[in-house]
Amino acid sequence: MGYEERYCERCRNWRADPDTMIEGCVIMDIHSQYNRLQFKDTEESKTIKAILNMLIPNVNGMNEQCRLFTRVEDIPGQMHMDFEP
Repeated sequence: MGYEERYCERCRNWRADPDTMIEGCVIMDIHSQYNRLQFKDTEESKTIKAILNMLIPNVNGMNEQCRLFTRVEDIPGQMHMDFEP
């Protein structure tokens, strides 16, 4: 199971537009736009890496649950927050 299946598609922040076939959230948008920049050897890259890791922690090369993950429940009107340490 990929990251998006495990977390994103089960999150209230996930958006999917069937007309345009565009899926995502603001956190994934940020990762898509800035991910490659974190690997350069500059102070800006270190800052970018710190911000990306703050949003989606990366431990030993594995991405953990997004800090903004809010699980979608089948029961309307209920909101459950899941945070992994």
